[in-house]
Formats: sequence, structure tokens, C-alpha cells
Amino acid sequence: MKLFFIVSCALVLSTSALKCYEKDGEGKVNADKDCGADKVCAMGVFVPFEGYKGIDQMCLVKSTCVSGKITEGDNKDKQCDTCDTENCNKLVETEEYKCYMYTYDAAKKTLTKKADADATCVVKKADPKTCVKMKIQDGDTQNDKYKDGGCGKCGENDSAFCEQCEGDKCNSAVKVTVNVLALFAVLKALF
Repeated sequence: MKLFFIVSCALVLSTSALKCYEKDGEGKVNADKDCGADKVCAMGVFVPFEGYKGIDQMCLVKSTCVSGKITEGDNKDKQCDTCDTENCNKLVETEEYKCYMYTYDAAKKTLTKKADADATCVVKKADPKTCVKMKIQDGDTQNDKYKDGGCGKCGENDSAFCEQCEGDKCNSAVKVTVNVLALFAVLKALF
């Protein structure tokens, strides 16, 4: 009798449908969507500084998300990520912020802030809001990997030609740091 009860419970659990978050036709996200058999929860892929890309939250046939891409149907070639636990496709909360964008003049070795062309950056709420800007280097060679500025982080070995800061529009073209006491001493010596 006990064995029958255990087997019955196992069958009920194995045939119960997975519940997932799913976006409806009006753009509203609903939890606990009954997905049915052979399906998994799915969502787009979070791309740092850009946000979620690809498919909306949905129930998806397991075999249609391969190597991070949808392989068939209306969403073919869109980015995807899947999971198989109850409501596991809940999106992580994100925040938007802005970073300045630049134009680099190689002849003059100058950066000019682009007018009205700030980059909109998206990060997960717990992540730092970072911006980058190219460092102008001395000499004839210039690594212009970060010449446009914008959202992001400097690469691990890029400190010689990249400045990184944290905060909304922190990558301004001019950083002026004034030591008030030193300035006062200079002014006093002149007068």
C-alpha cells in the first residue's frame, strides 16, 4: 500500500505542468502560466549595459532553444535562455542610466562630447553603473578602443588608455580637481 502511494505521488509530480512567467499579447507579464508537458520556462538573455535581448518570457518546447538561439518558428534566431523550475524565468530588475559619448580627433588628439547623443545604459539593479572614456596617450601611438566613450567597463589590461567611472554621466570630458588649500597658497604668494 505504501509503495502504491509513493508511486502515485511520483507520477502526479512528474506529470504536473511547469509554471512559468509569460508575457501576454498586451505586454502584461503573468506568473504561474501552466506550460504543459515537454516545455520549459524561457526568457531573453541579459546583455550587460544593453538589457534583455531576444524573446519575451514564455513557455517553450525544450528543443527549440539551442546554444542560446531559437531554432524555429516566429522567434527563430532570437536569443533565449531556459530553466526548468517553478517561475524561474522571472527577470532580474534593471536600472537605466546615461553616459556621455565622444568623437575622437586623431590629428588634434582631442575628445569632443557629442551633443545630445548620450548613451542609455542598462544594468541589473545590484550592478555598478559604469561609464568609460578614452585616455589620450602621449606619443604618436594611440589606442582608440574606447574613443566613443559610453557604457561599460575598461578591460582588465586597458588602464593605460581607458578611464572608468561609476555613476550617471560620470565620464565628463573635463575632470577638474582643485585642492582648495593649494589654490589659496598660490593666490596668497602672488598677492
